[in-house]
Amino acid sequence: MFQFRKKADKLIILGEPVGDVTALIPAIRDFIRAADAQDLSLVFYEISETLTMQLHEYGFDFMKFGEEGYVDVQNFSLAGTKRKGERALIHKFEREGYTYSWLKPPLTEQTLRELRMVSDDWLAGRQEDGFSLGYFDDHYLNQAPVAVMRNHNGTIVSFASAMPTGTATTTSIDLMRSSTDAPSGIMDGMFVNLFQQAKADGFATFNMGMAPLANVGRSDYAFLEEKNGPPGVSIRLPLLRISGVAIVQGKIRDALVAEIRGLPQAQFAVIHVVADLVGGQPTATQRSSCFSPKTAGGVIEAWVLARRYR
Repeated sequence: MFQFRKKADKLIILGEPVGDVTALIPAIRDFIRAADAQDLSLVFYEISETLTMQLHEYGFDFMKFGEEGYVDVQNFSLAGTKRKGERALIHKFEREGYTYSWLKPPLTEQTLRELRMVSDDWLAGRQEDGFSLGYFDDHYLNQAPVAVMRNHNGTIVSFASAMPTGTATTTSIDLMRSSTDAPSGIMDGMFVNLFQQAKADGFATFNMGMAPLANVGRSDYAFLEEKNGPPGVSIRLPLLRISGVAIVQGKIRDALVAEIRGLPQAQFAVIHVVADLVGGQPTATQRSSCFSPKTAGGVIEAWVLARRYR
């Protein structure tokens, strides 16, 4: 099964196909034929290196698209002079009465109403995406724990929904939103608590999300297209899911790892198509001024764009 959405003359396929792995290649061939018959191009988004190499055999081209970061939560600590600023921020929130809570489902109706108010405030009239990112939905939020930050009155001013990864070693979040009443640095405070929560729950790493075009084309030996970059990408970047990975490159990471994303290459027009489809508004992780995997001690994975010429 392929999860996809049509955008212009392209089918954007999200993630790895689901089903019998022995039927994967025949399924890809059938999908290509069906797309060709309708004069459509296939674009693979968020796929493994293995699948990328398999797609290359069927005429797909590719380039690096960005990096995804992981924080080593078992070794993360606020101790030492390097963490002086973050410790001061956490102590400031404590003095001002801000508290962190880890709410497990089912959530009460009152909690859901408060979360909805924060989400609506954060969206500020913008439309939800709902493709590569989650969107606010009562049923969805009741499927996993939700982290919240409350002010001294007990009002929720920020929240982050847990996103199970299907492994016992890595955890992550999906929705991360704050209200206009939240103080500066609230996302940094949320991240500290999330790292500590993940450590207490026995996870090894925390997935910080993907930073589009992070470290793309910097090498002298990078593809020319990666060096030049797609036209107008600086305009599109704020609309993509930019996480702490790119916000402060060099502050929290232990290590970097590589993954692949598939997209068309021709003039990189597809980047704008994908930006429209998976972007829409910046996530709350953009507001983190302190943390990225590089500064917290973690790993970065590279993502790649790939496209099949018809």
